[in-house]
This record gives sequence, structure tokens and C-alpha cells, in this order.
Amino acid sequence: ADGPGSGKSFKAPALPAPAVSQGLSMFSYLTFAPSDVNLVSFYFQSGLVYQGLIPGRDSDQAMCTIAYGSYSKDRINALQASGVTDQPNFTMVLEADYRIQVNAWSYVQPYAQYLVRPNGTDAVANATVLGFMVGLAF
Repeated sequence: ADGPGSGKSFKAPALPAPAVSQGLSMFSYLTFAPSDVNLVSFYFQSGLVYQGLIPGRDSDQAMCTIAYGSYSKDRINALQASGVTDQPNFTMVLEADYRIQVNAWSYVQPYAQYLVRPNGTDAVANATVLGFMVGLAF
């Protein structure tokens, strides 16, 4: 029984707090869209996340991602028909991140990205982007 003398309290959590899970995990996202009404008709993103890579930093996450978007064949055909010779056909991003968990409710995440064909054509050079994000959970 859970009565007054049972040793259980309504203030105690029903389940223990989950332990920080360490190790490698993967994510993927894939989408198709009708090419007659969408600029990007195919998009794919996948990546790896390793939590606890550095000893003593069990909540930190090391991440790497690849993303690829293919422009609509209908849009490419329309641009060719109108005389545009450099139509956008695909864009790709490679990214590496490291999320530093500052405390239970905030993190800092430096990242590096390499953009291949940023506007889908060779008209804009490939680019490297370095930056960081700050996150708060409340």
C-alpha cells in the first residue's frame, strides 16, 4: 500500500531521472516534393552525434552532418528554355559541430560548414563558414 507509513511520498518522482546516454547515434531526413511547384524537389540530410567524446564531459556532443538539395527539374528546364545557361542543379553542405554543455540549461556550440555550390550553380564560389551558437533550454 502507498499509505502514510509506506515510505513513499507524493513529492518523490515517479521514475528516476534518466542517465545521460553516451555513445554514437545517427539521424537522417529525406524528402521529395513535386518538381512542378517546388524549387527544391529532393532534400537529404544525415549525420552522426557522439555524446561524451571527451572524458569528464559526458553531456557534450560532437557532430558531423551532410546535407544535399537537388533543384527542380521543371525549374531547370524552364530556365534552359528561356536561355539561361547556368541553371541551379544542386547545393550541398558539410558541417562539423561541438556542443559544449555549460550547465543543465545552456550550451555553446562552435561549428564549421563547407558549402558546395551555395546558390546551386558555379556562379558563386564554394565557401567555408565558421561560427557559434548559444542555446538556452527553459
